[in-house]
Amino acid sequence: MIQLKNLSKIYARGKAAVTVLSDVSFSVKNGNLALILGKSGSGKTTLLNCIGGLDLPQKGSVNCFGIRVDKLSGRKRNNFRRKQLGFVFQSGNLITSLSARRNIEFPLILNKYASAQIQDRVAFLLNRLDLEDVADAMPSSLSRGQAQRVAFARGVAHGPGLLLADEPTASLDTRTGLELIRLMHALSKEEKITMIVATHDKEIIPFADLILHLSDGRIKGENE
Repeated sequence: MIQLKNLSKIYARGKAAVTVLSDVSFSVKNGNLALILGKSGSGKTTLLNCIGGLDLPQKGSVNCFGIRVDKLSGRKRNNFRRKQLGFVFQSGNLITSLSARRNIEFPLILNKYASAQIQDRVAFLLNRLDLEDVADAMPSSLSRGQAQRVAFARGVAHGPGLLLADEPTASLDTRTGLELIRLMHALSKEEKITMIVATHDKEIIPFADLILHLSDGRIKGENE
């Protein structure tokens, strides 16, 4: 289970203190898709960064699979992210010098999977996400939808327990965005990957097990 308790994050801006997250508490069951809905500036990205150990809260706790992420040293947080987490960003953030196939291989290589395992896993994801025809294409030649599918494949390649997705459909048209979410939802359920998706896209709501409404750094409502 993913569990946050009384999470607060404050940034200093000159002489002023800006509260980005304030007393945020919620939990997500393993294998579920949690949706964080909120406008730009509501604190969604900061919340994902705190869950993933990319940023640390001033107050509160982040517990992922029994691990207090906010209490880990920098090196241990890096190891935790490499092994347990996957990320999908709004712009994909693919490595531009690597083909689609090589991008998907990257986390498997980092986690020192055997060559045969890497080949099997990448072949499965390319087929499952309808990417076989563009496996050897460079990111610059991919459509936005293809690039986001590659980004998702890279995010789940190493079998993480948790996938964090920050506005994954923001750069896509409605049809392409829904296709991506359907694929993400189906594969995460098959592989029991917990997903936390930050978005303002209400088209994703039907796929969610838990819906959190974030406004001005606070959870304003929760629906299951």
